[in-house]
Amino acid sequence: DQVLAQELELPQRVSDFFTFDIPNEAVQDGTLKIQFKKAEGVADGPRVLREMWRNSGGWGTIVSEAWLMRKDKLPWAEGN
Repeated sequence: DQVLAQELELPQRVSDFFTFDIPNEAVQDGTLKIQFKKAEGVADGPRVLREMWRNSGGWGTIVSEAWLMRKDKLPWAEGN
């Protein structure tokens, strides 16, 4: 497994874009497996506390879209 980001701090109550390079080794068999995991210690504890945290804006939508784009074809890259 390839780790692209770990313990990534997310903005609160706003959306943002994150860009990661996908190493060739991660797709050499023709597939790409993407996993999102919560940081250690986040939303641990009794279910009630997790629900309160989630409903106060803690989770929201963590990932709404994931785009795979060739680096040389990015619309914001120079020359495109």
